[in-house]
Amino acid sequence: MFGTLLMGAIMLFITQDLQLVEGFTPLVAGLWMMPAIATNTLSFIVSPILARRFRPAYVIGAGLAISVCGLIVLTQTDTTSGPTTLVTGFALIFLGAGPLVTLSIGLIMASAPPEKAGSAAALNETSGQFGFAFGLAALGSIGAAVYDSRFTPPDDVPADTANAARESLSDAVVAARDLPAESAEALVAPAREAFVSGLHLVGAISAAILATVAVLIVRLLRGVPPTGAPPADESSSAPETPSIDDSENEKVA
Repeated sequence: MFGTLLMGAIMLFITQDLQLVEGFTPLVAGLWMMPAIATNTLSFIVSPILARRFRPAYVIGAGLAISVCGLIVLTQTDTTSGPTTLVTGFALIFLGAGPLVTLSIGLIMASAPPEKAGSAAALNETSGQFGFAFGLAALGSIGAAVYDSRFTPPDDVPADTANAARESLSDAVVAARDLPAESAEALVAPAREAFVSGLHLVGAISAAILATVAVLIVRLLRGVPPTGAPPADESSSAPETPSIDDSENEKVA
């Protein structure tokens, strides 16, 4: 749930930043998101392979550590740095998310008895969707609150336009279309700064939450063996094969 909780809000801020701060069209913004898709796909492929050699808890924890680094990178963006820093952070977040997504499903299903497999799968899917929606609501509200507190419209902007621009960055961009070029830029510039400030806070909060989740996962699941490995007590519980000498002794007796 925590993975989808953070991803929903981060994706919302990333897409808005690319279109409303960088000024890209939806098509170009989508193309800038392709590096994150590529790293996510690579992570999905590599994670099960790594889980065969290392404990899943360590693989997931290492992946979340990469995602935390990506979130920290997001806090270093600004309105003039261009999309490179933003896209790099987003790609790192998706790269580190792969182990949590791919391996957690197997861990959940393996922990449930066969007759409860359907319930376990349904619970996993429901919690993921709930986390996505809750993340949009909670972290989105935090970002909106930061925007409202940081945005100060210029004095020469009409009151109606300024009030509309206070709602969100998208409203500020729309309101600026009816203004002269200089006044429009004077209105949009502080709106973009306020939006990026909200992104920074959401990224910092997400990094703290994800780091805590990573520590908990490593601590609670470190006893789970690598995928395909026999249980630790399997060798001790297996019956001993009698030796040839023992069989001969039994026949003599």
